[in-house]
Amino acid sequence: GKDDGTGNYQQLQSKIAVATGGVFGKGPGNSTQRNYLPHPYSDFIFAIIIEEYGLVGGFIVAGCFLILVFRCLKIVVESPRAFGALVAMGLGLSMSLQAFVNMGVAVGLLPVTGLTIPLVSMGGTSLFMNSIGFGIILGISKYVQEEKQQQEEALRRRARAPRHEPRGGPQGLHRRRARRPGPAHRLALRAFGRRLCRPHRRLSPRP
Repeated sequence: GKDDGTGNYQQLQSKIAVATGGVFGKGPGNSTQRNYLPHPYSDFIFAIIIEEYGLVGGFIVAGCFLILVFRCLKIVVESPRAFGALVAMGLGLSMSLQAFVNMGVAVGLLPVTGLTIPLVSMGGTSLFMNSIGFGIILGISKYVQEEKQQQEEALRRRARAPRHEPRGGPQGLHRRRARRPGPAHRLALRAFGRRLCRPHRRLSPRP
């Protein structure tokens, strides 16, 4: 458990914690590597989670951030405005990427960076800023849902609205327009035609 001279003491203790955790872990509060691992509640919290809760607990934590990414992608697809979609996707990806980098450091896939897991690692300022980020994402999600409900309600109103159509549908309207004029119209047309066909009388000059 001592440093081998290469400066990998933290990663070595983290690997020991991951290896001794197994599938279901040692149980909550039964970690032993937290006494040897520097910053066990911030930078290497994921190694302690695996040691106490096993691979099952590690997959649950990783799955939560995958769900966050999926929800942000859904907001991007359904958002009527680009600004809200970009803000939600940027915040979701930044927090998820930070979490995945911490997980990679804990299992030895990435070098030690000092990044924490949002809402999991200990830290007041980090918790405060991440809470603001989640609040913004939830606000955008609520706005998207309200816009979607309004669009659905508008479609329902249009579907329920009665359509004023003539009898027989469009064909009936066409038939009405194609009808012949009535008797009054016929008499008026005949009188007008007689006036046009009547010969003009020449006025004879007065004596």
